[in-house]
Amino acid sequence: MRGPPFPLHLLHLHLHLHLHLLPVAAALAFAGAEVAKVPAIYVFGDSTADVGNNNYLPGSNAKANFPHNGVDFPFSRPTGRFSNGYNGIDFLAIHMGFRRSPPPFLSLANKTNHQISRGLKGVNFASGGSGILDSTGSTITMTKQIQYFSTIRSNIMAQIASEPTYRLLSKSIFLISSGGNDIFAYFTENSSPNATEKVRFIGALVTKYENHLKALYVLGARKFGIVDVPPIGCCPYPRSLNPTGGCLDILNELSVAFNKAVKLLMHRLSSTMKGMKYSVGSSYAVVSGIIRNPAALGYKEIKTACCGAGKFNGESGCTPNATYCSERHLYLFWDLLHPTHATSKLAGVAIYYGSQQFASPVNFRQLVVDEIRVYQGQSLTLSSVPVRKKMTAFLLILLSVILSRQSIVAYSAALYAFGDSTTDVGNNNFLPGAPKANFLPYGIDYPGRIPTGRFTNGFNSVDYPKPWGLRRALHRSSLSPAACR
Repeated sequence: MRGPPFPLHLLHLHLHLHLHLLPVAAALAFAGAEVAKVPAIYVFGDSTADVGNNNYLPGSNAKANFPHNGVDFPFSRPTGRFSNGYNGIDFLAIHMGFRRSPPPFLSLANKTNHQISRGLKGVNFASGGSGILDSTGSTITMTKQIQYFSTIRSNIMAQIASEPTYRLLSKSIFLISSGGNDIFAYFTENSSPNATEKVRFIGALVTKYENHLKALYVLGARKFGIVDVPPIGCCPYPRSLNPTGGCLDILNELSVAFNKAVKLLMHRLSSTMKGMKYSVGSSYAVVSGIIRNPAALGYKEIKTACCGAGKFNGESGCTPNATYCSERHLYLFWDLLHPTHATSKLAGVAIYYGSQQFASPVNFRQLVVDEIRVYQGQSLTLSSVPVRKKMTAFLLILLSVILSRQSIVAYSAALYAFGDSTTDVGNNNFLPGAPKANFLPYGIDYPGRIPTGRFTNGFNSVDYPKPWGLRRALHRSSLSPAACR
C-alpha cells in the first residue's frame, strides 16, 4: 500500500487532527507495507482480538458472525469480529505489513494457502468471552489457546525442522489482548471489593498471566506485544448499570491496577528471560484521551453505542434486530463493550507509532524493528527521517498532545495568519475583482450556513488553534480580516 503524495492542505496543518486525517498519517508511515516486517503474528486474547474463532464453537454464546457486525468490513461481511469493520489487531497487523490479522485457528482446515494453513504467516487464537483465568467465560481459554499454538508449532517444526522454527518464532510477534473479561467476572461476584480483596484478585490474575507468558516463551516466543485493558467502566454496558449514567469507577480502578501490575511483570520477566523483548500498548490511554477530548479527534458520541438497544444502547448486543447508527466514524463504541473500526484505527496508530504515553518501554514499531530509540516526552529526533515521515511523526506528537490534555493552557496571546486561499477567512471579500468565496455553497457547514469568504464548506486550517493551546478558538471568535478594518 503506497501512501499518497502529502496534500497541500496538510502542509498548512489542519491541527484539529480529527479522525479523517489519521488514515493519511498511517498510510504515510507504512508506505510500502506490502512487505511484511516480521515473519508471522500469533494472537491470543478475548473479543478485542477475536477474528472468528467463536464462529466454530457450538451454541450462540459470544459470537458476532451476523449483521450488523462487519457492516464496514470489505463486502460488509460479518466475520466474527466484534466491530463494524476491523478490530485493533487488524490495524496492528496492517502496520506490520500484513493484509490484516492472521486467520482464526479454527478456520485453518478450510485454507488452501499452505503457508497460512501451516501457520507460517501467523494464526489468531483469540476467543471472545475468554480471559486470563481459565474460570472466565465458556469459550476458548487462554490455556487452550496456547495448547493450540503448541500444535501449530509442532506442525511448523515438522515442515521446516527445529532450528528454522526457533528462528522464525524468535522474530515473530506474539500479540496478547486480555484481562477485561476477568475484571467483569470479578465485578459480577463482588461489586464493592475492599482494598485487600482488590490486591488479592489482581495478584492472582497477574500470576496466571505470568504462567501463560512463560509457557509461550518455552515454546519459542521472544517478542511480546501486550495490549492493556481500556477503561471498561466507561463502556455503554457499565454506564447502563449506573443510575447517573457515568462510568463505573470500580471497573476502571481494577483496570488501572491490573495494567500497572502487568507493566511491572513484563519488566521483571524481560530481565530474567534471555532474549525476551516487549511493548505494552495502552488502549487505556487512547480511550481515556478520546473521552477527555472527543471533539478534537472527530468524535460526537462517546457514551452511547452505535449498535444495540436500551439505555446507551448498552443493555443488549448488536443483533440483526438492533438499530445502528449511520455515522459510525463519529462513535467511540460500536456495541455495548467494543470500539468502532474508527477507534481501533486510532488505537493502532497510537500504539504502533506513538510515544511512551501509548506504548512502553518502546512502541510496537520499535519492537518490530528492534529499535531502542524511544521518544523523550513528546520530542522526536527526526534528522534522518524522510520529510513525509517527519510530517507523520509531527502529527503523532499532536495526537499525543490532544489525547493527554484535560485542559488547554495558552502558549501565546494571539495568532497572526498570512498566506493564500488556504488561510484566507474573508479578506478577498473586500477587494474588487479578487477571487472570492463569499457565496453558497461555500460555508454550507459553517455555523449559520454563512459563506464567510473561506474557500471551504466550513472552517479552514487556521480556525483550529486548540492544539497550540490558544486561549480562544478562532472558530468561536473568528479572525477579522485586516482589509476590512
